[in-house]
Amino acid sequence: MRGFPLGIFCPSPQVCDMSLRCSAITHYDPVGGHCSAFLNVMVSDMVRGASRGKAFRHARSLCMDPEVHTMLGNYQEYEIVPGLDAVQCSHAALSCFMESRTFGHAILSAINLGGDTDTVGACTGALAGAYWGLGAVPERWYRDLEGYEQLVQLAGRVWNARVDRVT
Repeated sequence: MRGFPLGIFCPSPQVCDMSLRCSAITHYDPVGGHCSAFLNVMVSDMVRGASRGKAFRHARSLCMDPEVHTMLGNYQEYEIVPGLDAVQCSHAALSCFMESRTFGHAILSAINLGGDTDTVGACTGALAGAYWGLGAVPERWYRDLEGYEQLVQLAGRVWNARVDRVT
């Protein structure tokens, strides 16, 4: 849930390796890194204009872990279990995102699952934000948020600092 800025900074050819290395800092099992890489490829592609379907197919084609490839690559065939396990969490987030028609619906679907709602919600939010953008966030969710303007400014600086930016 903390690795999604990699998808903003790095184009998808680089984000897989970066995701695996970043995840290894806190996750001994490399499966967590492969989950991170799968979702980060999608974020990377979508913030650069790819459709949701194209980003999904690209992530699936790059996934090298059999367990992650099977469950995330065929997400619609598996029951959603919003657990602490990296594959379950990633699957829940991917499913909520892929099956939603709006940013708000994706987020509400994720947090209403129960279970590990903060992680599933954060992962779903990263995917939904990359696809629908800031303008899709319902105003009532942020209008009273302390520091909102500073957060938007910081997001702009992050976007402008990305690796593939044309100067």
